[in-house]
Amino acid sequence: MIRRHFSESAELHLIAISPEARGLGIGRALIEKITADLADDGCVHLSVHTVGPSFDNDAYAQTRSFYRAIGFYPLEEHSNMDWSGPTLILVRPITPAT
Repeated sequence: MIRRHFSESAELHLIAISPEARGLGIGRALIEKITADLADDGCVHLSVHTVGPSFDNDAYAQTRSFYRAIGFYPLEEHSNMDWSGPTLILVRPITPAT
């Protein structure tokens, strides 16, 4: 699910891959399709929120690693944003369509 906040930016609100299908490139393919569609519509930044690194959790460490591997950069961590713990905001630049 994508939330389009402004014409130049969007937020990846939800993405889910079955644990059995992780590591097969499905998540990467979904993100690439999403960013291509957003680029065609003039969007230049995609953000995502996840649990921040100050919350020690292996599953979320893997999630953050996935986002980093596909071009997202950490922007900032906030407490009490999406839940009572830390939320990390990551952003990915999108190359405009030509």
